[in-house]
Amino acid sequence: MTAGPFCWQIDQMREYLNTLRTSFLHQHPNGSERTVRSITGLEELLDRLEAESSRIADLASLQKETGDCTISPIEEELITDDRGVIIVAGDGMEALLNVPIASLKGKPWGIYLHPQSKDLYSAITERLGHGEVIHAAELYLQPRNRGVCPIAVKAKPLISADGTIEGMHWLVRVIPERHQANRSLQATEERFLIAAESILDLVYEHETATDQVRWFGRARDLHQYPVTGHGWEEGIHPDDREQVKRGMTMHLRTGAPFAEEYRLRLRDGQVIVVADRATAIRDRAGRPIRWVGAITDITVQRRAAEALKQSEERFRTLAESIRDGLTIVEDRTVVYLNEQAAAIFGYPREELLKMNPLQMAEPEEVPLLTALLDEARRNQILPEVLEFWIHQKDGSRRCVQNRFTSIKDGRYSVITTDVTGRRTADEENARYAKDLEEKNEELRTAATRLRRLTADLDDQKERLRSVLTATPEEILIIDRDLRISYLNPSAASALQMNAGESLDATVQVLGIPGECISSILEKVTRVFAGGDVIRGQYRREESSAVRHLAYILSPIHDRTGEIEAILMASRDITDRVTAAEALAESERRYRSLVDLAPDAIVIHQQGRFVYLNPAGARLLGARSADQLIGTEMTALLHPDDREMIALRIRDMEAGAVNSAPLTEVRVLRSDGVQVTVEITSAAIPYNPGQAIHSVLRDITARKKVEKDLQKAVHDLKESNRDLEQFAYVASHDLNEPLRTVLSYIKLLEERYGSALGPDAAEMIGFIVDGGERMKEMIADLLDYSRLTKGPAFTTVDCEDLLRTTLAQLEHQVTEERARVTHDQLPCVSGDAGQLQQVFLNLVTNAIKFHGPARPQVHISAARSRNTWTFTFKDNGIGIPADAQERIFLMFQRLHTQAEYPGTGIGLAICRKVVERHGGELWVESNEGQGSTFLFTLPAPTSHHGGQVPGLLGQGRCKQ
Repeated sequence: MTAGPFCWQIDQMREYLNTLRTSFLHQHPNGSERTVRSITGLEELLDRLEAESSRIADLASLQKETGDCTISPIEEELITDDRGVIIVAGDGMEALLNVPIASLKGKPWGIYLHPQSKDLYSAITERLGHGEVIHAAELYLQPRNRGVCPIAVKAKPLISADGTIEGMHWLVRVIPERHQANRSLQATEERFLIAAESILDLVYEHETATDQVRWFGRARDLHQYPVTGHGWEEGIHPDDREQVKRGMTMHLRTGAPFAEEYRLRLRDGQVIVVADRATAIRDRAGRPIRWVGAITDITVQRRAAEALKQSEERFRTLAESIRDGLTIVEDRTVVYLNEQAAAIFGYPREELLKMNPLQMAEPEEVPLLTALLDEARRNQILPEVLEFWIHQKDGSRRCVQNRFTSIKDGRYSVITTDVTGRRTADEENARYAKDLEEKNEELRTAATRLRRLTADLDDQKERLRSVLTATPEEILIIDRDLRISYLNPSAASALQMNAGESLDATVQVLGIPGECISSILEKVTRVFAGGDVIRGQYRREESSAVRHLAYILSPIHDRTGEIEAILMASRDITDRVTAAEALAESERRYRSLVDLAPDAIVIHQQGRFVYLNPAGARLLGARSADQLIGTEMTALLHPDDREMIALRIRDMEAGAVNSAPLTEVRVLRSDGVQVTVEITSAAIPYNPGQAIHSVLRDITARKKVEKDLQKAVHDLKESNRDLEQFAYVASHDLNEPLRTVLSYIKLLEERYGSALGPDAAEMIGFIVDGGERMKEMIADLLDYSRLTKGPAFTTVDCEDLLRTTLAQLEHQVTEERARVTHDQLPCVSGDAGQLQQVFLNLVTNAIKFHGPARPQVHISAARSRNTWTFTFKDNGIGIPADAQERIFLMFQRLHTQAEYPGTGIGLAICRKVVERHGGELWVESNEGQGSTFLFTLPAPTSHHGGQVPGLLGQGRCKQ
């Protein structure tokens, strides 16, 4: 049999020629030698056609072998019923899921997926339930006793003869390059969730691709916040939206921190003020893929600040309107005074704000005034009125009356009145009764001081009693007999004893283990002997748990200065001890992860290694990390790369930058081997000072693969150019002998048609028909070879394409009584000539392959984000499910030429045109129920990079 795309036609024509020769010689044993030579010449031409066809087949095979230079991982098969329950699983699924094959059957496929993939898996199964085919999707597996594993899946529904979906066929493959990254991501996400749940702010993560928002935190009203970026934007107060957008744009453009305060409307209608601090996470191309940030509700603070501002404005207005001087003092320093006060004191306001008011008093009155104010501060009772003489800046002497009013936290206000005239008169009158008044004053002062001292002592006792009662610390007093003479309520509650004094209990009631009680008693003895203050820790075993406490031992002196007892104050530090132990365990686990990491992780300080993990030692060619500790990091770099890396290290050590971007450098290992690595670095705190943390990954093998891939791509381009040139030449060379064959056949028919008889005439007709079909196939093959080239894409109006198509098919539409309808069609970016061919082929096929009913065709288009999906739906004979992919291959036909004429290459051309435009072409059909051909095309973009919106009218495609 002949090999090649024309094998069937060539073999059929050879059979016709043999039959013609036999029939002619039988009827004309002494027939014309010229006729015999003509038949022999036709056979020679067929031999040439056969050789050319073989050459085309060999080139097509080469293109198929080199058409895809990527290496596809092995795909594992899985078959489930329509509910997703596993029926059949490939052998590889056992290793992938870490579950025996026998245990997989009858289990829902979805239970082996990570919770993060549940929603996407539900959407995929729903689409499969509607008969759709899933060409590519990414999910995350959660194998038993293993980490998360990223996978790529394809799936299609299994449809019975009556159209019912009986099951689903899945193809699963691991995405190996993401597997290790996914493990690190999982660990990072766990630490992130722990941190987010431990703070009071709300932490969010906004995925830009899906527009989904995830929230973390301990807030009770977390559900009130939006779950999509669109909902968030709608909730921002209209007056604040431009401010937020400017902050995000500035962050994306310059890297400036995004920190904004704005009003946000929650789902229940409540409006709050939030402080938003966020950063954009970018992919390697620099495109933002998600936002991560934290939101703080500052509504109360904002309202309080506004109220405080209004209150201060009212206060200043009132203060400047009164006739007396007003001064506010804090810690003997003037923090505010009005103009009247400055006039009375005789100093500029600016100087008074820096002075102690007592600096203006008479020198002999300063001690008394100081004592009075100190005593008032101790008693927290300000004097009602104080009068004293002051010296103004110009030397004038004035007497001022000061009325004190306590404000808060040690601050007080003073209303000052100039009473110089009255005071002068009073002093003249007082001079006559000075002696008597001095005696009386001494008695009154003594009595006052006695009362104040008594009140002060009572206050001190009351305050001490209040402090001991309210403090959460456990306080007890130990006398010289090592017995407990006092317990405050906190200690009494912890020890299940009565609070108060006159207790008859020893320190053993504290529940301290024996090894600790001996140490505490020894320290108590030291305090009694030397009067030192001693600190320590101990643990107390209680019924439900063990508590850790920190204590302090302080001596208590009697009036003679002797130590009469010891105050022991204990504080519960269980949480702190537990946290310290957890931190130590966390650091141990982190060190284990670093030691087991496949990438090289090194820390260098002042240019020298201070730490390397085992992978780092192996990458740099050392037997162990100790071999490289203390050596210069840049000494292992290629001489051409040292200056660049040294400059980045200096910038990070100087604090100019915090990190360095991913960079490729060459490393000279200790054993002399040169390897290429990717390195990224960041400055970290390291005792002492700062250090540089770097991660290195060996990409030597990858660089070699990239180089080989570039060469393969170059070779493939050269091969494709040769193939296109050959297809053009081959088509031309095939046409020449084909024209000769047809010419001779027609000449034979004209001269000897009547002599050959009806059978021969029929065979000649077959030959002519086969030649014409071959001519069409050669033309289609030439068109197919030219599809990889074409003019630059422009904006194409699909309404115009359909009108041109229907005009060209007017005769066929009329002859078949076809009804072609369509919705309004959009504008797309592409090659108008090639897209015209797609429309023409699909409408032609929809009309041609019809049943007994009148052909009906409907064309529509629907947009999903940046993609248009076109639908060509007919009521024809339909396509069997097992042939729905084969019809897109070249020269693949489902019907004979007599049933439906054609070359079998039209749909192959359509698919290649659509793929050249960045889309996909597929068919959905049930045999006998019509077919729906669908293909996707990108929506055109504007000059500013945005999408051209919607469907427009005539002439709407101009940008």
